Amino acid sequence: MPFLPDEARSLPPPPLVNKGSVWLGLTGWLAALLDNGFAQRPVLRAGEGRRG
Repeated sequence: MPFLPDEARSLPPPPLVNKGSVWLGLTGWLAALLDNGFAQRPVLRAGEGRRG
């Protein structure tokens, strides 16, 4: 990448899991739980569409 200075090339890559990614994952999980709750779908049986 020619647009990066030499100082930036010597830095290690950022971590994959940091506070931002954990926060985003938890808020997405909570949003899915709230969506299931408002639609009155049980959490563990949400995928049982035509079984039974």
